[in-house]
Amino acid sequence: MVNPKRREIRKLTWVAIVFTALWAIYATMQLAQLPNPMAVGFNLTGTTPYNFGSPAVFVWSHALIAVLVSVFLCQVLRLGAASVNSFRLHSGLALATTGFLGTYTLGIVLGQVGVAKAADAKFSPLWIVPALIIALVFFLLGRVIVNTRAVAPAMLGRSGESAAISPEQTWAGNVRIGRKLKVVLIAVGCVVVLLGFMFHSVSAMAMGIVLPLIVLQLVQISVAINADGIHVGLLLHIISMTVPWDKITGAESLMVTAKEYGGWGVRLSEEQTALVLSDGPGVKVLARVGETGSVIVGIDDAEIASQVINYHIKRQPRLS
Repeated sequence: MVNPKRREIRKLTWVAIVFTALWAIYATMQLAQLPNPMAVGFNLTGTTPYNFGSPAVFVWSHALIAVLVSVFLCQVLRLGAASVNSFRLHSGLALATTGFLGTYTLGIVLGQVGVAKAADAKFSPLWIVPALIIALVFFLLGRVIVNTRAVAPAMLGRSGESAAISPEQTWAGNVRIGRKLKVVLIAVGCVVVLLGFMFHSVSAMAMGIVLPLIVLQLVQISVAINADGIHVGLLLHIISMTVPWDKITGAESLMVTAKEYGGWGVRLSEEQTALVLSDGPGVKVLARVGETGSVIVGIDDAEIASQVINYHIKRQPRLS
């Protein structure tokens, strides 16, 4: 059986490779339209231009570094042991990384726009300064946003609801990101749009509007229950798992918070796997003795989901 941590690392690595390739190919195609791209130099000191040989090499290297840093931080934060103490650091670093890479990449884009307008345009590393400032602001913002009290576990639903559940073979539900992450996305989008407006970059303003909308629409957890088991998917099923019926003993509904399980997204540990996008109802799938651990998923209609899971388990043949 493949280790779940290795499986997630493999998937995220492929996503990073594809993203880097597409980003760099697009930048290379744009730079290829210049009259003499091989003669373009970039000003790394503010005074003396340094020639990378090709702007494409510069763009490729910076895109690769940015994505690799993002993936590395993602692995450290996401695959670390889930704990309440790591939640603030997780949220702050995630926002800081977003702010730094977003601002620095915007500086690269604006530098390339300058190159397109004039052959002697230079890109200055002074963009690192506002990038670090915005990263610090985002880090503090992340610590403030997540400074909320944990919601006490509570049973959901009313007694007698189980009688209303139809014994269907399948059931599906989902949950989208919560209010806190929406605030974060809107803040990031506003900063990018503001910077694009200040430096007259239409593409930056468009990205600041379009990307948050795409994330709001696509980032969701989906759960499907059928005769084979429980299927959980995140990020268009780029991250997914299937729990067969013979590996679980039951399910229960509870209130889940990202702070309780160590952060938003996927949190893997030896005792459990948690998928949380927002504070609210969730379902806990109890694993058999000797299995990898329980699975906790934040999902709407968690009470109904737990009843459907328990219904299916009762119909399964008992193991000898």
